[in-house]
Amino acid sequence: MKATTVGGIIKKVLEINPNLTSDQMIALVRECTRVRNGNDKEFAWVEVVDEEKALQLARQSLSPSNFQ
Repeated sequence: MKATTVGGIIKKVLEINPNLTSDQMIALVRECTRVRNGNDKEFAWVEVVDEEKALQLARQSLSPSNFQ
């Protein structure tokens, strides 16, 4: 499965709502990010952006009262 880059997700979000400010975009990405831990033999953990949640929040942001 090919992972979508954060830049790709941001592009899709901005296609839905090009009026988001940089602060709103940062908040949206942070809200959709989760940490996925590896096993004991792995050195690093991974942060994953939930693309579907990001796109859902972008759609909700079209209503001014839903996203600050």
